[in-house]
Amino acid sequence: MNSRYPSDTVWRVRTPPCHLEESGILYQSDFRDVATDLPEESIDLIVTDPPYGINYRGCRFTRDNNTHNNTQSKRLSVSPMINDGYYDALNIVESFIRHASRILKVGSCLCCCCPGGGRHSRVFTAWTRLMNEHLRLKEVVVWDKEQLGPGGHYRKGYELILIATKPGGRCRWNGGRSTSNIFRHPRASRRAGDHPTPKPEALMSHFIKLHSDIGDIVMDPFAGHGTTLVAAKGLHRKYLGIEIVPEYCSATAGRLSETAAGGLVRMSRLES
Repeated sequence: MNSRYPSDTVWRVRTPPCHLEESGILYQSDFRDVATDLPEESIDLIVTDPPYGINYRGCRFTRDNNTHNNTQSKRLSVSPMINDGYYDALNIVESFIRHASRILKVGSCLCCCCPGGGRHSRVFTAWTRLMNEHLRLKEVVVWDKEQLGPGGHYRKGYELILIATKPGGRCRWNGGRSTSNIFRHPRASRRAGDHPTPKPEALMSHFIKLHSDIGDIVMDPFAGHGTTLVAAKGLHRKYLGIEIVPEYCSATAGRLSETAAGGLVRMSRLES
């Protein structure tokens, strides 16, 4: 698959891509429709941020055009995320992990953002069980956001990233013996129209560097605004992204078009 990527992948997948270039492919689709057509052991790394199943009602900034005085204003709206009910998300994540166990190469990794602690403990427990059922849980990495989140008592300042490997071979690893299981970086800020829960590009780049090499294929089945894909392209990896929301696909395609291999662009000031 690597030899003629992305052309070999395009004719295998029945869903037409919404963005295609030498560095990779983006599909506007349910990930299951694309993953079903991917060959076994064809993906070098999966880095993703699926729905958590916590009924998150994110604040989204949109811009309203005022034709009367030819200006734009920013409007804040609150809306639920797609498939973010507990059981909806659990079914999706289980399906996604099953597909990952088939399409990942032996020794390759799945790096999956996850909530944890407090009232979200059952999500963490269910996902780690699924990881061990279909793959092999390797580590739980703490992302220290270096600032407090919303709330009152014990305001949360972290998220978790579950790292699982496909059994049968040595885990692909470029981190030597001095890489901590705590990653410290501020959360991502958002612009008008952004995904409600963007991850910092530096976070996704961290795992791409640790678990893949130049020329490898990095997949994100819940691409959102394309943070993983942009990071992969900038690090000279190939990418395969899938996102179900058309507006996010359109924004991601634009960002990928502006990104040169080897040179990361700033996405919503994610590197700041």
